[in-house]
Amino acid sequence: MKKEIPVLKVFEAINRIKSKLLKKYFLLDLYENEKLGNDRKNLTVRFTYRNDTQTLEQKQVEKEHLRILETVTKQIHPYLFS
Repeated sequence: MKKEIPVLKVFEAINRIKSKLLKKYFLLDLYENEKLGNDRKNLTVRFTYRNDTQTLEQKQVEKEHLRILETVTKQIHPYLFS
């Protein structure tokens, strides 16, 4: 994503998502390198999913994670790669 996009913008997009399974998330790593480009960065975010009433299956987590990623990408897409 573009280096000028604040991490907070990504987190704000995540916060707007209503998820019963996502319990917490945090920035694990912020990576900048010439190979990415001088105006690019990568974020690594750790997500914790949990259901308080039953054990989650991998498929449930993957489905919810994909939904969250797609939603965040749509919300900040104009700023990601342009």
